[in-house]
Amino acid sequence: MSGPFYGASQDRLLAILPQGTLASVLVEHADRPIAALLTSHHPGQELLELEAAIVSLLDAGCDYFVCFGATSEGLHDYIDHVALAAASASDRTVMTTWHDDEPAADVADFFFNAAGVEDRTLLVALLGPEDKDLSRLLIERASQR
Repeated sequence: MSGPFYGASQDRLLAILPQGTLASVLVEHADRPIAALLTSHHPGQELLELEAAIVSLLDAGCDYFVCFGATSEGLHDYIDHVALAAASASDRTVMTTWHDDEPAADVADFFFNAAGVEDRTLLVALLGPEDKDLSRLLIERASQR
């Protein structure tokens, strides 16, 4: 598989994406369960920029959000706020976790082994330019079949 998609065990699919391409991926893989990994590294990072992606993920059925980075607790709280307000999430449990002081390798393991364990899960990672190491680790985890 090439581009932003990487096959993983249990027929899971890892998609490493910039925010702008999320909608088409969610439509294309609407039949899969979804887990998401989002990053936040800077105080004052504009959370409103992520709101559309968060709502799209919720509307598509995402039930697990993993937040990583120095300011990930704020992102976690924001996702909780958006999930509580989203009609699409009102009848289900949406899990969020934050990982602000853990190594990227531990977060990659958590994403594959706790958040996205269901067969056929679409593992969506919305990463920024400073997440190159995390991206590499996620691709490594996906290839460990």
